Amino acid sequence: MLMEIEIAEKVLSVVGFEELTAANSKLFRKKVCAALNGHTVVEIDLSQTVFMDCAGLGALIAICNLVRGRKIRVRLVNPTLRVEQLLHIMRAGQILQIVNRPPVTAPTIPFIEATPGRNQLGAFLALEAGVGAAVGGLVPALC
Repeated sequence: MLMEIEIAEKVLSVVGFEELTAANSKLFRKKVCAALNGHTVVEIDLSQTVFMDCAGLGALIAICNLVRGRKIRVRLVNPTLRVEQLLHIMRAGQILQIVNRPPVTAPTIPFIEATPGRNQLGAFLALEAGVGAAVGGLVPALC
């Protein structure tokens, strides 16, 4: 599993994770918050996420709550059917913005290869729009 983060026009896009569970939700939250750098929107692409438990949903809500004071919006983009059902049952749409749109393909370059493992988060990649150079990665920082 490879997880990537791309930066484009003050939008931080988080993509490429299959599961968001108790096993990786804390690390997920920390890495997303560490990648924030002057962004006004965080887009979390759920199009590859086949499983999410309540801890994963809690991580998404925690990110939303942490960035609210910074006037940063959080969008959940293209959730899979299974994840969308969880979001609907839990009424997450009242807290989180859920957007369904056609996927946009952008060239990405892996920053660090993930080690094999079911519940591990993959590597992050941060690209500055129009520049194509890595500007971030695995940073041990908290929000």
